[in-house]
Amino acid sequence: MTCDAMIIACASLAVSPANTLPLHAKNIKATLIKINPENTPLSNEMDFSVRKTSVDPLPTILSIFESLN
Repeated sequence: MTCDAMIIACASLAVSPANTLPLHAKNIKATLIKINPENTPLSNEMDFSVRKTSVDPLPTILSIFESLN
């Protein structure tokens, strides 16, 4: 698995096995970005946390990544 950054948008991170993906990404030094107005079981593992629903911040974050190409 290779991953430079992982965006977790409005996910509770309570369902397995999907909730293990951020931990795998963190183990390979990926940057974790969580967009969720609520705390989740993995909130402390995140490098960046946006405490909103994904409606507003996600398009902005995606445009930043698109501008890097």
